[in-house]
Amino acid sequence: MPTRKTKTKTPAKKAVVKKTTTTPAAKSTPQSSKNLASKINMKGVVIAVVVVLIVLALGYFKKEFVVATVNGQQINRIELIQALEQQDGQSVLNSLISQTLINQEAKRKNIKVSDQEINDEIKKIDASVTQQGVTLSDALKQRGLTMADLRKQVKDQLISNKLVDASNIKVSDKEINDYIEQNKAMIPAGSDMTQVKAQVKQQLQQDKVTEKLQTLVQELQQKAKITY
Repeated sequence: MPTRKTKTKTPAKKAVVKKTTTTPAAKSTPQSSKNLASKINMKGVVIAVVVVLIVLALGYFKKEFVVATVNGQQINRIELIQALEQQDGQSVLNSLISQTLINQEAKRKNIKVSDQEINDEIKKIDASVTQQGVTLSDALKQRGLTMADLRKQVKDQLISNKLVDASNIKVSDKEINDYIEQNKAMIPAGSDMTQVKAQVKQQLQQDKVTEKLQTLVQELQQKAKITY
Protein backbone atom coordinates (compact mmCIF):
# COMPACT_ATOMS: atom_id res chain seq x y z
CA MET A 1 0.00 0.00 0.00
CA PRO A 2 1.27 3.40 -0.78
CA THR A 3 2.39 5.34 2.20
CA ARG A 4 0.76 8.77 2.95
CA LYS A 5 3.06 11.71 3.38
CA THR A 6 2.39 13.84 6.33
CA LYS A 7 3.05 17.62 6.14
CA THR A 8 5.16 18.89 8.94
CA LYS A 9 4.16 22.33 10.25
CA THR A 10 6.93 24.81 10.62
CA PRO A 11 6.71 26.54 13.93
CA ALA A 12 5.66 30.25 13.71
CA LYS A 13 8.42 32.67 14.22
CA LYS A 14 8.20 34.58 17.40
CA ALA A 15 8.09 38.34 17.08
CA VAL A 16 11.29 39.82 18.26
CA VAL A 17 10.64 42.70 20.55
CA LYS A 18 13.43 45.25 20.61
CA LYS A 19 14.04 46.83 23.88
CA THR A 20 14.47 50.56 23.72
CA THR A 21 16.69 52.00 26.29
CA THR A 22 15.66 55.41 27.58
CA THR A 23 18.34 57.88 28.47
CA PRO A 24 17.67 59.33 31.86
CA ALA A 25 17.48 63.12 32.11
CA ALA A 26 20.84 64.68 32.69
CA LYS A 27 21.27 65.53 36.25
CA SER A 28 22.85 68.85 37.19
CA THR A 29 26.21 68.26 38.66
CA PRO A 30 27.80 70.44 41.31
CA GLN A 31 30.36 71.55 38.69
CA SER A 32 27.72 72.90 36.26
CA SER A 33 25.99 74.76 39.08
CA LYS A 34 29.31 76.28 40.02
CA ASN A 35 29.91 77.46 36.40
CA LEU A 36 26.45 79.06 36.24
CA ALA A 37 27.05 80.88 39.49
CA SER A 38 30.40 82.11 38.18
CA LYS A 39 28.76 83.50 35.04
CA ILE A 40 26.12 85.33 37.07
CA ASN A 41 28.78 86.78 39.36
CA MET A 42 30.88 87.87 36.38
CA LYS A 43 27.87 89.62 34.82
CA GLY A 44 27.31 91.46 38.06
CA VAL A 45 30.94 92.54 38.16
CA VAL A 46 30.76 93.86 34.58
CA ILE A 47 27.62 95.89 35.36
CA ALA A 48 29.25 97.29 38.48
CA VAL A 49 32.37 98.31 36.54
CA VAL A 50 30.26 100.02 33.84
CA VAL A 51 28.33 101.95 36.48
CA VAL A 52 31.58 103.06 38.15
CA LEU A 53 33.02 104.18 34.80
CA ILE A 54 29.89 106.20 34.03
CA VAL A 55 30.05 107.90 37.41
CA LEU A 56 33.74 108.68 36.95
CA ALA A 57 33.10 110.01 33.43
CA LEU A 58 30.32 112.28 34.66
CA GLY A 59 32.62 113.61 37.35
CA TYR A 60 35.53 114.08 34.95
CA PHE A 61 33.45 115.79 32.27
CA LYS A 62 31.40 117.82 34.73
CA LYS A 63 33.12 120.98 33.54
CA GLU A 64 31.79 120.23 30.06
CA PHE A 65 28.21 120.41 31.34
CA VAL A 66 28.42 122.89 34.23
CA VAL A 67 29.86 126.34 33.53
CA ALA A 68 29.22 127.93 36.93
CA THR A 69 27.62 127.39 40.32
CA VAL A 70 25.79 130.08 42.30
CA ASN A 71 25.36 129.22 45.99
CA GLY A 72 25.43 125.57 45.02
CA GLN A 73 22.97 125.96 42.14
CA GLN A 74 24.44 124.89 38.82
CA ILE A 75 24.30 126.80 35.55
CA ASN A 76 24.76 124.31 32.74
CA ARG A 77 26.26 124.81 29.31
CA ILE A 78 22.88 124.45 27.57
CA GLU A 79 21.53 127.48 29.45
CA LEU A 80 24.62 129.47 28.46
CA ILE A 81 24.28 128.51 24.80
CA GLN A 82 20.58 129.42 24.76
CA ALA A 83 21.32 132.83 26.31
CA LEU A 84 24.10 133.49 23.80
CA GLU A 85 21.82 132.51 20.92
CA GLN A 86 19.17 134.95 22.11
CA GLN A 87 21.67 137.81 22.49
CA ASP A 88 23.85 137.49 19.41
CA GLY A 89 23.08 134.10 17.93
CA GLN A 90 22.10 135.28 14.44
CA SER A 91 25.23 137.39 14.07
CA VAL A 92 27.48 134.50 15.12
CA LEU A 93 25.61 132.11 12.82
CA ASN A 94 26.03 134.49 9.88
CA SER A 95 29.73 134.72 10.64
CA LEU A 96 30.06 130.93 10.69
CA ILE A 97 28.17 130.64 7.40
CA SER A 98 30.41 133.27 5.78
CA GLN A 99 33.58 131.56 6.95
CA THR A 100 32.28 128.20 5.73
CA LEU A 101 31.60 129.67 2.29
CA ILE A 102 35.08 131.21 2.23
CA ASN A 103 36.72 127.92 3.19
CA GLN A 104 34.72 126.03 0.56
CA GLU A 105 35.69 128.53 -2.14
CA ALA A 106 39.35 128.37 -1.05
CA LYS A 107 39.25 124.57 -1.24
CA ARG A 108 37.68 124.75 -4.69
CA LYS A 109 40.50 127.03 -5.82
CA ASN A 110 43.10 124.87 -4.05
CA ILE A 111 44.16 127.72 -1.75
CA LYS A 112 46.11 126.46 1.27
CA VAL A 113 47.90 127.93 4.28
CA SER A 114 50.98 126.26 5.73
CA ASP A 115 51.93 125.98 9.40
CA GLN A 116 54.98 128.13 8.67
CA GLU A 117 52.78 130.95 7.36
CA ILE A 118 50.65 130.76 10.52
CA ASN A 119 53.74 130.76 12.74
CA ASP A 120 55.19 133.79 10.92
CA GLU A 121 51.95 135.73 11.37
CA ILE A 122 51.79 134.85 15.07
CA LYS A 123 55.36 136.12 15.49
CA LYS A 124 54.22 139.46 14.04
CA ILE A 125 51.30 139.57 16.47
CA ASP A 126 53.60 138.67 19.35
CA ALA A 127 56.00 141.49 18.43
CA SER A 128 53.10 143.95 18.14
CA VAL A 129 51.61 143.22 21.57
CA THR A 130 55.07 143.14 23.15
CA GLN A 131 55.63 146.72 21.98
CA GLN A 132 52.51 147.62 23.95
CA GLY A 133 54.02 146.12 27.10
CA VAL A 134 51.83 143.01 27.12
CA THR A 135 52.79 139.40 26.52
CA LEU A 136 50.91 137.40 23.92
CA SER A 137 49.85 134.90 26.59
CA ASP A 138 48.34 137.67 28.74
CA ALA A 139 46.64 139.25 25.73
CA LEU A 140 44.98 135.94 24.88
CA LYS A 141 43.84 135.41 28.48
CA GLN A 142 42.27 138.89 28.56
CA ARG A 143 40.18 137.94 25.53
CA GLY A 144 39.37 134.45 26.78
CA LEU A 145 41.30 132.84 23.92
CA THR A 146 43.80 130.00 23.69
CA MET A 147 46.74 129.63 21.35
CA ALA A 148 44.69 127.11 19.36
CA ASP A 149 41.94 129.77 18.97
CA LEU A 150 44.50 132.29 17.75
CA ARG A 151 45.98 129.84 15.25
CA LYS A 152 42.52 129.16 13.82
CA GLN A 153 41.76 132.88 13.52
CA VAL A 154 45.09 133.54 11.84
CA LYS A 155 44.54 130.63 9.43
CA ASP A 156 41.06 131.89 8.50
CA GLN A 157 42.43 135.40 7.94
CA LEU A 158 45.30 134.18 5.77
CA ILE A 159 42.91 132.08 3.67
CA SER A 160 40.63 135.10 3.23
CA ASN A 161 43.58 137.30 2.24
CA LYS A 162 44.71 134.81 -0.39
CA LEU A 163 41.20 134.40 -1.70
CA VAL A 164 40.80 138.14 -2.44
CA ASP A 165 44.48 138.58 -3.35
CA ALA A 166 45.10 141.02 -0.50
CA SER A 167 48.74 141.50 -1.46
CA ASN A 168 47.61 143.43 -4.55
CA ILE A 169 45.25 145.73 -2.63
CA LYS A 170 47.07 149.05 -2.37
CA VAL A 171 46.66 152.05 -0.09
CA SER A 172 47.84 155.45 -1.33
CA ASP A 173 49.72 158.06 0.71
CA LYS A 174 46.77 160.41 0.24
CA GLU A 175 44.42 157.90 1.84
CA ILE A 176 46.78 157.55 4.80
CA ASN A 177 47.20 161.31 5.28
CA ASP A 178 43.45 161.92 4.95
CA TYR A 179 42.74 159.27 7.61
CA ILE A 180 45.29 160.78 9.99
CA GLU A 181 43.86 164.26 9.45
CA GLN A 182 40.32 163.04 10.16
CA ASN A 183 41.39 161.17 13.30
CA LYS A 184 44.21 163.32 14.61
CA ALA A 185 42.34 163.91 17.88
CA MET A 186 42.70 160.18 18.64
CA ILE A 187 46.45 160.11 18.03
CA PRO A 188 48.44 160.55 21.28
CA ALA A 189 50.75 163.54 21.40
CA GLY A 190 54.38 162.74 20.70
CA SER A 191 53.58 159.60 18.73
CA ASP A 192 56.08 158.34 16.18
CA MET A 193 54.35 159.37 12.95
CA THR A 194 56.26 156.81 10.88
CA GLN A 195 54.82 154.08 13.08
CA VAL A 196 51.38 155.70 13.05
CA LYS A 197 51.37 155.83 9.25
CA ALA A 198 52.38 152.18 9.08
CA GLN A 199 49.53 151.22 11.40
CA VAL A 200 47.03 153.36 9.48
CA LYS A 201 48.16 151.81 6.19
CA GLN A 202 47.68 148.33 7.63
CA GLN A 203 44.22 149.26 8.95
CA LEU A 204 43.08 150.80 5.67
CA GLN A 205 44.37 147.83 3.73
CA GLN A 206 42.49 145.46 6.05
CA ASP A 207 39.33 147.53 5.58
CA LYS A 208 39.65 147.13 1.81
CA VAL A 209 40.23 143.40 2.19
CA THR A 210 37.13 143.12 4.40
CA GLU A 211 35.05 145.09 1.90
CA LYS A 212 36.19 142.93 -1.01
CA LEU A 213 35.62 139.79 1.06
CA GLN A 214 32.08 140.86 1.91
CA THR A 215 31.32 141.31 -1.78
CA LEU A 216 32.68 137.84 -2.48
CA VAL A 217 30.63 136.29 0.34
CA GLN A 218 27.46 137.91 -0.98
CA GLU A 219 28.14 136.40 -4.40
CA LEU A 220 28.79 132.99 -2.85
CA GLN A 221 25.60 133.21 -0.77
CA GLN A 222 23.52 133.81 -3.90
CA LYS A 223 24.93 130.63 -5.45
CA ALA A 224 24.92 128.48 -2.29
CA LYS A 225 22.12 126.35 -0.91
CA ILE A 226 21.78 127.40 2.73
CA THR A 227 19.12 125.79 4.91
CA TYR A 228 18.41 127.22 8.35
